[in-house]
Amino acid sequence: MAAKETINNTSNAKEIIFIAGSNNPYNYNSIDYDDEPSRPSNKIWRYNIDTNK
Repeated sequence: MAAKETINNTSNAKEIIFIAGSNNPYNYNSIDYDDEPSRPSNKIWRYNIDTNK
C-alpha cells in the first residue's frame, strides 16, 4: 500500500490518499494465511486529517 499526504485543491483540506493493498490480510509475499494469493484492491481511500474521516 502506498500513502501520500496532499491538500485537496477543491476544499483545501489536508488528506492522506491510500492506494493498493488488499481486503485480505497477507504476509510479506502476498500469500494470505490460507496459502492463497491475495487479490489486489482497486480502491483508492481518502482520509481527511481535519475531520478525522
